[in-house]
Amino acid sequence: MDTQLEGGCACGGVRYRLTSAPMFVNCCHCTWCQRETGSAFVINAVIETDRVELTKGETDAVLTPSESGAGQIIHRCPSCHVALWSHYGGRKIAAFVRAGTLDKPNPVRPDAHIFTRSKLPWVVLPADQPAFEIFYDMQTQWPPQSLARRDDAAARA
Repeated sequence: MDTQLEGGCACGGVRYRLTSAPMFVNCCHCTWCQRETGSAFVINAVIETDRVELTKGETDAVLTPSESGAGQIIHRCPSCHVALWSHYGGRKIAAFVRAGTLDKPNPVRPDAHIFTRSKLPWVVLPADQPAFEIFYDMQTQWPPQSLARRDDAAARA
């Protein structure tokens, strides 16, 4: 991905930059993401937390419930409350950046669709993208270089 990825909230109070391409991109169709976004799904660009660079403002970290019961910490703008990224299950080595908050989200295409068991029936999935009723085995779905990046981030944590 050659494009520099930058984004921010609706009011402009928080701005961020991704210092590398995401490790993997999920399109989640679970009912929790549907409720949280008010949409049919959310596109999360998974990247090492230390590769999300705040360039303006600060976020509020809000613990919210999740289907797993472990919760997620959502980083929101303290003024307009837009969700910018989250950490699932308390694991802070990776940030799940909401692709919709990127200035130019076009380069961020899902690598996989997850929780399709609750996909809305009118959403048609691309035939060339893997889709999973719940989740997938990271060892078989993620590229080797992304797995290595994830392992490096975990070792630094």
